[in-house]
Amino acid sequence: MPILPILWVLRAVKRRRNRRYDKLNSEILALRSEVKGLRRINGELLKLKENAEINDHRKTQFLARITHELRTPLTAVVGLADMVQQEPYGELGNPKYAEYIAEIRRTSSHMLDVFNDLLDLAKIESGQLEMNEAWMTLPMLLDDCRCWV
Repeated sequence: MPILPILWVLRAVKRRRNRRYDKLNSEILALRSEVKGLRRINGELLKLKENAEINDHRKTQFLARITHELRTPLTAVVGLADMVQQEPYGELGNPKYAEYIAEIRRTSSHMLDVFNDLLDLAKIESGQLEMNEAWMTLPMLLDDCRCWV
């Protein structure tokens, strides 16, 4: 039996095995590179998430502070408008002034409600507002919703 054909077969098998081995090694290297890239991207995403959480916390603090600072003078405006509407020191003279005071009172109260809502939102976001659950009938809920429209 000639030995040469057996050697050719063995060499061919060895070449196929080496090609498969090389292909497997290149796929492993590609996967390692991909995993390394994914780890880098994951690290960047974690840093961005932390920055977003810090910025969200700062926004909430700013919202709470500015709302509080704006509420204080608005409360004074509403109180002063209420007092002037009652005319404790006599009539205003011109009926237009009564309209102006009523408009000042209405818009100031609206702005105060907006600021109170913003302050509540800041409290909710910071976890400082506690929810009190209660049962309500549907008509009561709808009436409450109509008040806000």
